[in-house]
Amino acid sequence: MGTGKTVVGKRLAKALGLRFIDIDSIIEEREKKSISHIFQDKGESFFRELERKVIEEVCFSEETVIATGGGAVLNPLNREKLKKGSWVVCLTATPEKIRERISRRTNRPLLKGDNPLTIIKDLLEKRSQSYLESDLIVDTTSGNVNDVTEKILKEYKKRSSSD
Repeated sequence: MGTGKTVVGKRLAKALGLRFIDIDSIIEEREKKSISHIFQDKGESFFRELERKVIEEVCFSEETVIATGGGAVLNPLNREKLKKGSWVVCLTATPEKIRERISRRTNRPLLKGDNPLTIIKDLLEKRSQSYLESDLIVDTTSGNVNDVTEKILKEYKKRSSSD
């Protein structure tokens, strides 16, 4: 959260002439409620199962850029599906920058509590090993959307030409 997955994903898809898919948006549309309300009403486990099913469905989509929530990679099945035939990019940022970016939003169910910065640090720590399995990790702390998108495009083109 707060690393730019959606905005960078949309820009990347446009630059490559691909379709953009946002896993969280599909879940919200199907459930007819926000992610925050799904967490509140049915819990994280229910949400993670919905997320797993949607990832399984969309991973067969060709010519797409897919944005997942940051916790999606905790499930080994999700990681396996995402990596099969795809190129996985992880966007990161410092906990302080993430907190700054999301400070005005109240729709972050995993950040309910007295100290969001501590929660962010804990989430990043728990997810760090899974994030390391990505094909490319890009720190978005100081770059703008265009810089981050260009960095990914450059690396994508470099890797595509060597295949």
